[in-house]
Amino acid sequence: MKLFLFLSLFPAFVWAKLPPTQQRIHQFFSAFDADSEKTMKALPKKYDAQGKRVLHQTLFSQKAIRDGSYIETKNRSRPRKTGQTFSGADEYNALDELLLTSKLVNVADLEARSPLEGKAKVQPWSADYWPTYKGGIANRYLDQSFPSSLRWKDYSEFFNDSLKHDFESEARLDHLSPAEKYDLLVGDDQRGLTKWSIQNSAESVDEKGNIETWFGLCHGWAAASFMNVRPRKLIEVRLPSGQLLPFYPDDLKALSTIAWGNGRFAKRFLGGRCDEKNPKVDENGRVVSDVCLDTNPATWHVTMLNRVGIDGKPFVMDAVYDYEVWNHPIVSYTVKYFNPNTRKEGSLNETMIPLSKYRTDKFKKYRAPQATSVVGVLMDVTYITEIAASEKKFDEESHDQKTTVEYVYDLEIDAEGKVIGGEWYQNAHPDFLWSPEEKAKIQNRLDPQIPWTIDQALTNTQKSAAVRSSMNGLPLMSIVDGLINGAQN
Repeated sequence: MKLFLFLSLFPAFVWAKLPPTQQRIHQFFSAFDADSEKTMKALPKKYDAQGKRVLHQTLFSQKAIRDGSYIETKNRSRPRKTGQTFSGADEYNALDELLLTSKLVNVADLEARSPLEGKAKVQPWSADYWPTYKGGIANRYLDQSFPSSLRWKDYSEFFNDSLKHDFESEARLDHLSPAEKYDLLVGDDQRGLTKWSIQNSAESVDEKGNIETWFGLCHGWAAASFMNVRPRKLIEVRLPSGQLLPFYPDDLKALSTIAWGNGRFAKRFLGGRCDEKNPKVDENGRVVSDVCLDTNPATWHVTMLNRVGIDGKPFVMDAVYDYEVWNHPIVSYTVKYFNPNTRKEGSLNETMIPLSKYRTDKFKKYRAPQATSVVGVLMDVTYITEIAASEKKFDEESHDQKTTVEYVYDLEIDAEGKVIGGEWYQNAHPDFLWSPEEKAKIQNRLDPQIPWTIDQALTNTQKSAAVRSSMNGLPLMSIVDGLINGAQN
């Protein structure tokens, strides 16, 4: 994926505390029964870490939403994989695509083996999304003279001036950007990683001379946050000049982020791609365009309970099918079942009903022919969000920022008990899901993969390879790993 992804959903203000599940189900269906089309078009509720309601912020202009022009922008950030033929699990919604050790697809087995509250064994870490309009990881986030602006012109002028100076002679090496520190570490007089970051930003300028503020490296951060261990402390590396070059945890996260953002690695992916600006909907507001159905509830549910609930492994979701564009690593979930007729919460056995007895089924014509039973689900999904880079010397799990989103859907189950499909009760549901392979490594033919520790001098071979690789916006993972390993407690 190219260097395009999204601004975090920062809370604007908060509302009431998270109500009990049964109350939330009742409130949802009161609105759904009164006006299903309006409810289908509404955005799902979100809550902060204290359980308080978070107001959605739209990343696109209202004009972009009305005329559908956000589609072109969003699709630049999506892998090229298209099309679905029906609403159930299919070649783009394979139930086992993201599964690892646990591959249960029978609803009774999932009920017996997976917890109702699942959590990743290792929490992904929050980090900056290194916005493109600020020069990516060339952002001197600790330099008070660095612009505080939304205009690329201001940053471009700063970079043009800073590149004229020898940054090794700067009075404060800690004020250098992550890219500059890496260039200095590997002895790159041409400042390859810094210039790549600046040039990438310059190439993202629109016809008005601006850069969308949500463009950045979130796709790299989402993968790096659980593929690389957390950098936990400030480290200092001695340069040949004798100077100590400091790397804060956020500097190390930045290098890991751009490596996973620009590097090639084995990954798993599922979900569709919608190129339609205004997908057709039915009388209930449900999208009927085959290619805009996105992730099916069956695949979503099976993936969450197996991968996170049983195996304890996170994955990444692009959470909204239309105008909000963001990838975030999932850290935990809570699942509650309810009877589709009575809307009462209960155990799976108490709430699953024969599909033929679902009296008010607004999605009846879309049901899978093999489906014999249906059950309602309210799932709260907690994911890690971005946080601005800072000079904190230590980083730990309590520093991470989290958001919880509420999804309401049902599951279709066949006569054998297998989850085979389902329907979302809001169109703004998880779009595509992905993850690097379990033991994926960034493929870089220039990396000599010589193990390195921060108390060692880099060899000429390592330096030469680093300089060449930086021209492609890719730091050597052997060096990044050495830095991060040195930043452990």
